[in-house]
Amino acid sequence: MKKLLALLVLLCVVMSSTSVSANHQHREYIDYGEVKVITIPEPDEHFKNNYVYYTHYFIFKPTVSGTYRFMISYEEDETKPYPIYMDMTSYIKVNGNDRYEGNQGYREIENGLEFYGEVGRYYELMFQYMSYDKRNPQFTFYLETDLEIPKT
Repeated sequence: MKKLLALLVLLCVVMSSTSVSANHQHREYIDYGEVKVITIPEPDEHFKNNYVYYTHYFIFKPTVSGTYRFMISYEEDETKPYPIYMDMTSYIKVNGNDRYEGNQGYREIENGLEFYGEVGRYYELMFQYMSYDKRNPQFTFYLETDLEIPKT
């Protein structure tokens, strides 16, 4: 019984150390009106097939509640579309920790997402390049809105 328990503990330790996430992950803040440009990187020595290749999280905290658009711009060969995916979730800070509140709802629009952003919440805007296809495209991201954002 002790050997079985030791084997199970060892298996749990090994499984917890293996990564099931993206090969490349990045996280940075983005403000309204700011432009961020990323280029899909070459693989490093730890490249794993069958995993999401590249994930980039843009964190946004509105200063005014209203509808925002998280937009992406890029050039693409229409005969071989890029394997991209975008998503959004929100969270609040509670005692210094992030408390995710699930998907607060967004609408897919041409070249981006549209969502209602509230003051006091953070929005995690996710971009994924799903698999490495030996291309290294460049993507431009920005936030826009119809709101008049006051200058601070």
